[in-house]
Amino acid sequence: MDLQKLIADIFGADIRVRYVALFSRAGTKLEGGMRSATKSLEPEREAEEMDRQTILYCSRVMGEEEYLGKTEFIFVRTERVDVITLPLDSNLLLQVASEPLPVLELLNLVRTMVGV
Repeated sequence: MDLQKLIADIFGADIRVRYVALFSRAGTKLEGGMRSATKSLEPEREAEEMDRQTILYCSRVMGEEEYLGKTEFIFVRTERVDVITLPLDSNLLLQVASEPLPVLELLNLVRTMVGV
């Protein structure tokens, strides 16, 4: 999978997508970031920590597959932004943030791009 192309395709699919990044399950950002010319709503340090904590939470839920089943996605909605985090495989997670959209619209956009 060409990760940079995936990121570019998700940004290209909807102008309301603000942020796309790929992370290791340990919370390390591997690729991606904010859309160019888009300013983060949070200070950089706070945004990085929020991303890391979200990824670690998703990883924790993934670790409970024996009891809960396979993790499809984690969704967070705030007044100003929606965030979807989903595993692409056992060690790679995708995080997409957008302006608030209808929930299924953002989820379907991301699933179409990653082929799930």
